[in-house]
Amino acid sequence: MKKITNFLISGTLTLTAIIPLFGQSPSNQQAYPNQTYAQPTTTKGQMNQSKTHDQSSRHFGSQNLNEHSLTWITNYHEAVAQSQSTGKPIILLFTGTNWCPACMKLEKEVLTKPEFAQGVGNQFIFFKAEFPDYGEDAIMSSPYSTLLQRYNINAFPTLVVINASGQLLFTVNYKAGGPTVYINELLQKLNPGQFSGSMNHFNTYYR
Repeated sequence: MKKITNFLISGTLTLTAIIPLFGQSPSNQQAYPNQTYAQPTTTKGQMNQSKTHDQSSRHFGSQNLNEHSLTWITNYHEAVAQSQSTGKPIILLFTGTNWCPACMKLEKEVLTKPEFAQGVGNQFIFFKAEFPDYGEDAIMSSPYSTLLQRYNINAFPTLVVINASGQLLFTVNYKAGGPTVYINELLQKLNPGQFSGSMNHFNTYYR
C-alpha cells in the first residue's frame, strides 16, 4: 500500500498525487480519485478484513436531523435494508468533519442546505461514514474501514452512489459551487439522458 505525500503546504491543501490506498481496485469497480481540494487519506499495511467487517456490522444507528435537513444513516446494513425496501440507491458519504477542511465546507455549503434536501432528498438513501480522527490507527480501527477499501476511497470527502446490492453506480467528487452543482450531477448521473444542460428548473429555484 502506498501513501499520499505533500498534501499540506503552509496551511493550504495541495493534493499532489492520489494513489489507491489498497492497491488496485476490484475488476468490477472503478476508482474515482478526488479533485484538488479534497483531503487525501493515508494508511499503511493491510487491514484485518474479518475484524473490521464485524465492527461495521454491529453498531452505529440513524442520525436524525431536523425537518429541513436530510436523515443520515450511520449503519450500513440499515441503509441497505432501506434501499431494498424503497428501491432507492444509496449515497455513501466518506468524510472527516473534525479535521478535513473540504469536508467542513461540503457540510456547511451543501449537505446542510434546505435546498439540497429538497432537491435530492426523495431520490436516495443517505449513509454517512464519519472518520473523526486522521491517521493510520484511527482509519484502520474505524467500523467503516472495509467500505473505504471496497470502494477504493482515496480522498475525503467522497460521495459514492451504490444500489441495494452494493454495486457501484457512480461517484461524485468534491467540488465548489454549492447545492446546485451537486443536485445537477447526482440527478444527471442517476437518470442519464433524462436531464440535460444545466437543469434550469433547479438553477432558477436555487438562485
